[in-house]
Amino acid sequence: MAANSRLAVAAHIVAVLASKRDEFVSSAYVAASVNTNAVVIRRILCALTKAGIVTGEKGKAGGSKLLRCPDEITLADLSKALGEEHLFAIHKNPANPKCRVSCHMKEALGKAFSRAEKAAEAQLREVTVSELLAA
Repeated sequence: MAANSRLAVAAHIVAVLASKRDEFVSSAYVAASVNTNAVVIRRILCALTKAGIVTGEKGKAGGSKLLRCPDEITLADLSKALGEEHLFAIHKNPANPKCRVSCHMKEALGKAFSRAEKAAEAQLREVTVSELLAA
């Protein structure tokens, strides 16, 4: 099963925009940095624009740029902008009533996943875009 990489791509996008702080940067330029299709970049830029993290200009000289200082943008902000509610998902298969493990697994996993997500969110709040650029 592949992990969702939207947060990693969003962080890469915002880091590119931060490196060109006062310029409008084309999605093609960002896509070349991420090594992906510009359509992927534009979809994520749309979510970041709605969240007030970036702004965009249309046209030949257009592109996107940051609205906020890179010191003030955290990975948690990006995750929220993308609508990433959960890092972990519990399968939707119904429990087997004849199996004790099956009857309790979703509840047990729910508690464990909730604790893990809270810890991950706390860590994401600690990392700013500026720190990503400094690495």
